[in-house]
Amino acid sequence: MKGRVILIIIVGSILLASYLVLSKINQPTNINLSDNQKKYALQHVLGRPAVLSVTPDKEGNVTYKSSYMQFSYPARATIYNYRQAGYKGSSGLLDTFSIDIKVPRLIFSIEAFDKPVNVASVSDYPGARLRHDQPDLYKESKLSISGVDALVYTKDKEGAEKSGFLINGDRLYTISSTGTDPEEVNKLFDSITKTLVVY
Repeated sequence: MKGRVILIIIVGSILLASYLVLSKINQPTNINLSDNQKKYALQHVLGRPAVLSVTPDKEGNVTYKSSYMQFSYPARATIYNYRQAGYKGSSGLLDTFSIDIKVPRLIFSIEAFDKPVNVASVSDYPGARLRHDQPDLYKESKLSISGVDALVYTKDKEGAEKSGFLINGDRLYTISSTGTDPEEVNKLFDSITKTLVVY
């Protein structure tokens, strides 16, 4: 009987000690991070600089110009830098530009590549061919962008998308607008491609 009481006291003491230790470990700390520490932590998690401030929407358009293209895009858009400076990515990538619009939720991106040797026409490019081979999902059309014939694919199901592909000389351009509202996706794509000049 005395042995049972001692055993119960020992087991009870172990359980109480375990509870106290685990309670202490799981208590939140009262350490407040500075803004710089928060930015550093978020940048480490996201892999890109964190934006911690909200600015009101701007009116009008802004012009993007590089050695490969020029166009106007909405000033309210946020330039989306998802690649670090000097990133080469896929071979032949010459230029890339992406924007993000919060309301309505839209993403636009355009890339310029050296034209691959195995691509004689826009329809040979894998991105265009993939969409061409899915006529139930994508509607194909032709459009003149910057005086160059382009293939354009529109998708209204499973998330809206409008993508265009064109070749100008020895350069291939891919253009894409995506979002949840097909009408807004089309408006963004059309407004930017109307001002697009490719070099």
